[in-house]
Amino acid sequence: MMQRIFAVAFFTIVFTMTAKSTNASQPANLPGLISRWSGENNALDDVGGHDGTLQGGVSYTQGKVGDAFLIDGETGKIIVPDSPAFELTDSLTISCWLFINRNNGGVIFFRGDARPGLDPYALGTDGNGSIAFHIGSATDNEDLFAPITSGEWNFVTAVLDGTTGLMKIYINASLVAQTTTTVRPLGPLDPALTPGIGIGNVADFNLFTFDGAIDEMSLYNRALTQAEIKFLFGANSRLTIITQPQSQEAKPGSAVVFSVGAVGMAPLKYQWRFNGINIPGAIKSSLVIQHAQKFNAGSYSVVVSDATGKITSNNATLAVVPAAPPVIIIPPTDHFLFPGATAVFSVVARGSTPMTYQWLFNGRIIPGANSSTLVLPRLTRANAGLYSVVVMNSQGMAISRQAHLNILASQR
Repeated sequence: MMQRIFAVAFFTIVFTMTAKSTNASQPANLPGLISRWSGENNALDDVGGHDGTLQGGVSYTQGKVGDAFLIDGETGKIIVPDSPAFELTDSLTISCWLFINRNNGGVIFFRGDARPGLDPYALGTDGNGSIAFHIGSATDNEDLFAPITSGEWNFVTAVLDGTTGLMKIYINASLVAQTTTTVRPLGPLDPALTPGIGIGNVADFNLFTFDGAIDEMSLYNRALTQAEIKFLFGANSRLTIITQPQSQEAKPGSAVVFSVGAVGMAPLKYQWRFNGINIPGAIKSSLVIQHAQKFNAGSYSVVVSDATGKITSNNATLAVVPAAPPVIIIPPTDHFLFPGATAVFSVVARGSTPMTYQWLFNGRIIPGANSSTLVLPRLTRANAGLYSVVVMNSQGMAISRQAHLNILASQR
C-alpha cells in the first residue's frame, strides 16, 4: 500500500513548457471533460463549476494558453471540494501543461482524504527526474513512471483505460510509458476527512508541494485516445517548427526527401518552396524528388500555417553531384617520433559519398583501421615503416602515397 509519505510517486500528465504564443488559442474541449482549471488569474473550473480555492504560495505566470498557476514548492496549492463527479472508478484521464522548476517529489494533481494510502488517483513528480501516475483502490495501488525534462513546458497526459487495464503516460502526445493493472480507483471518500482534489499539493496538509507552473489542469471521465491527445497538444501549442528540413547531397537520378516537423492548431497546412518560389502541389509535410537532376539543385524551404498564422522553415540546400571516384586531396604525411609517442595519420579525399577507408602498413591491411584517421599510440620500433590508405566508393578507388613513420632513438 502506498503511504502518504510518497504521495508523489504516482502521477502522470502531459507537459511541454515553451514560450507562449502572442496569439494563444483557446483551450480545446473533448467529450468527457469534467473539469478544467485554466489558471487565468483565478481558480475557477471553466467547465464543470468545481471551483477551487488558493492557499499558500500560489501566484500566476505566463502559461501555454493564457496564464498558469505558479506553485512555490513550499506551501502553495489549490483546493477543490470533493464531488460525485470525481468518483471515477473505471477509466479516467488527467492532463495539463507542466513546467517543472525543480523535480522535488511534488504533487501535481491529487484526489484523496486524510487517510494515508487511500488515494484514488494522482499525478506528480518523483524527485528523481520522472513523472509519476498513481491509481489506488481500497486494498492495492499501481504506480507508473516516465522520465521528464525540467525547465521547459511539457504537455503531460495520464490515462487509465478500465476496459483494457492499461495505464499510460504521454508526454507531448508521445506514449512514453505504459503498464497493465487490475487496480481500479477507489470511489467515495470519507466526507468527515476533508476529501477533495489538490492541485500542487495534497488537499489536507503541506508536505509534497510542487515547484513550477501548471496550466490547463484537466480531468476526464474516460480514457482519451492518442489521436485525441495529439489534438489537444496541437490545439494548445503555438505554431512551431520542431524539425527543420536538412541539406542534402544527391547523385543524379537518385531520390531525395525533404521533411519538416511542426506543431500547432490542427489542421496544419504546408507549402514547399524552391529558391523562394512556391512548388505547385507540394503541400504535404514531406517533399519527394523522385529523380534528382542538376536543375533541382538549390534552396528548399516550407511555409507551415494554421488558423493562428504561418511560419517559414530554415533553408535546406540540395546539391546534385555527379558520381565520381575518390580523389585524394591531402595525403598522409611523414612522421619522426620518439618511442612512446602517438602518431596520427590522416587523409582528405573528395568524390561521391559514402566513402570507405582501409589503412595499410608496409602494404598489408591493418585490421579495423577503417576511418579517415589512423591513430597509433605508445609507439615502439615495431611501428616504424610505410603507411598508406585506400579510399573507395561506388565509382572506384584511390591509393594514397606511402608515408614514412620513423622511430627516433630514445630521448635521454
